[in-house]
Amino acid sequence: MDIPAAPVNVTVRQLQANSAVVSWEVPDGDAVIGYAISQQKKDVRMLRLIQEVNTTTRSCVLWDLEENTEYIVHVQSITLSGVSPASDPISFWTPKEAEKSASKGNAKLKCFNRMAYDH
Repeated sequence: MDIPAAPVNVTVRQLQANSAVVSWEVPDGDAVIGYAISQQKKDVRMLRLIQEVNTTTRSCVLWDLEENTEYIVHVQSITLSGVSPASDPISFWTPKEAEKSASKGNAKLKCFNRMAYDH
């Protein structure tokens, strides 16, 4: 049995000061039974590993992030054959809490922010 291919098209969306959603796609042919998502602050050695098994969901909410901080995320597929190599690293910045609410005076922007941040 072959080792599965790494997930592709990893993206980070719904960025908030303290959370974000990471999503990805899986190359055809791999019977994926779960995923491992690693998250770390840039220039910090500590790593958070989130492992999900018995799932076909291709997204994960990252919680307890710090505002105005750069993070790096990798995703791996888990199959019965083993764990894939890590995806290409994705880097993102969480916004400052003040930036999220700075648009209160502008109704058009406020509506956009509400839609973008709802879960």
